[in-house]
Amino acid sequence: MPFTKINLNTDTLGITHSIQKYKNSGFKMSKVNPRHTNTFLQEKPEFTQFCKLVEKQFPLDYKIINLWATFQEAGEYTGIHNHTSGGVGNNQVTPEYSFCYYLHDINETGALLFHDKANPTFCKTEFPRSGDLYIFKSDVLHSTQPNLNGFVRYCIAGNVGRAQCLRKETQD
Repeated sequence: MPFTKINLNTDTLGITHSIQKYKNSGFKMSKVNPRHTNTFLQEKPEFTQFCKLVEKQFPLDYKIINLWATFQEAGEYTGIHNHTSGGVGNNQVTPEYSFCYYLHDINETGALLFHDKANPTFCKTEFPRSGDLYIFKSDVLHSTQPNLNGFVRYCIAGNVGRAQCLRKETQD
C-alpha cells in the first residue's frame, strides 16, 4: 500500500476559507459519499499557489487534472474507492496519481485508510496532521473512517497526470 506523506507549509486557514465558498458547487450523495465541491477548483485563482505546491512534488511534465474539496459532517465517511474509473467530473482523463490534503489534525477517529487490493479488509491507518499531503497511485484503494469528532472535516483531493496526455486527450 504505497503512499508518500509530505507536510506542506501552507496557509490552511486561508485554504479552508477558500473552499467554503464552493461548498455547494458540487454534490452530496449520502453519509458514505459526503459533500464535494465541483471537481475543477484548480481553475480558480485562489488555488493557484496551492496547486503549484502540490505540482512541485511531481516531475515537471505532471499537472493537476482536477481538484475538489470534501466536507464530512458528524457520522459521514468516504467508502472504499480509487480514482481510475474513467475520469472525474467532466474530465475523461484517467489520472496516474491522486492525493489528499488535510486542513486540520485528525485525532482518534476519522482516519485515512489505505486498503490492500488483494484483501481490502487489511489496511494501513493514518491519522493526518494539519498540512499533510498524501500522494498515491490512482489505483490505490482508500477510504476514511466515520467522522466522530463533532466538527466538519475538510479535505482537498485531486488527481495528477502527465501534461502531454492531458493535451492529447482533451484535443480528441
